[in-house]
This record gives sequence, C-alpha cells and structure tokens, in this order.
Amino acid sequence: MRLAAPMIDMYPGPGCKEPSIEQDMPWHFSNYFDADGYEAKLDKRAISMKGGPRRRCFGEKNELMKYPLLYWDRTCFLGASIHQPLPYGRNFVTTFGVLLHFKFFTNYKAKIEEAVVEQQHYNGSEHYHSMMAELNRVGYLTLFHDRSVRFRDEQQMVELGFVTEISID
Repeated sequence: MRLAAPMIDMYPGPGCKEPSIEQDMPWHFSNYFDADGYEAKLDKRAISMKGGPRRRCFGEKNELMKYPLLYWDRTCFLGASIHQPLPYGRNFVTTFGVLLHFKFFTNYKAKIEEAVVEQQHYNGSEHYHSMMAELNRVGYLTLFHDRSVRFRDEQQMVELGFVTEISID
C-alpha cells in the first residue's frame, strides 16, 4: 500500500500578511493555490501529475506526484526519487492525499537563488534556473492570478479532487 499525494504549490495573494514564525502556520500567509490547470495520467512507472503555477508561470513540466507514505518491505527502494518508488507496480493506488508545498514565501527570490547556486535539485536545478531567468526578466514573481483559490481547509482539497475521502463505516 502506498499513498499518492500531489504537491500543490501554495503562494501569497492579496491581503496576505508577512509571516511571524513564532505564531503563524504557513497557510496563514501563503494561502492561495491553483485549483485547476493540472494534468494527471498513468505512465508505466507511476501516476503522474504536472501543471499548476510552475507550468503556468515558467512553462515547467516537473513532476508533482510524490508517495510520502509507503508500506516498506525488502523489495522496496527509492531508486532515483520519491516521485516513483520501486517496485513500480505498487504506485497505482486509488487513495490520494495532498502535500501543500510552501516554496513561495516572501523570501522566494533568495530561495531560488540558493537552489541555483547550490544546484541542490534534479538535473543541476534546471527548474530553478528557469525561475531565475523569469525573475531576472521581470524583476519580481507573482503566482497569484484571476483563477487563484484561497485555501480554506482540508475538506476543500477533497471537494476539488486532490484528496480521496475515506468513509469509516
């Protein structure tokens, strides 16, 4: 058994306050997301999901599906990434969770620069190089747009189809 969970990028929008690390949860100040604009499909190794603000703003095609909960035994290993753990046959599940992904806080520019300099992500941080190029071109980053949705609660994620509702009988 595995739990597939798409990473949903959260970002600030109008009226979002500056974070206060001592008191706030990240969804208090980075509380918008794209509720649509994703494409999900089955490939030979796993369930794949791409899209959201990274594709919308940067043309990125990075994988958003992860498997944060795995039943682990002697046949399991991660291979190249948590996006497609091995053995692949276990990746085709019917229950989904969600990972709210808080990459885009008010210090996003410093974080993107750090990822580019340190090349700490896949393929020499190629996705972050495209983000940095857009930042250099425009001077700022805003992921908020006319179809952004404000995060309300976990039930909203069920209603939008990101999380599978589990009924307990």
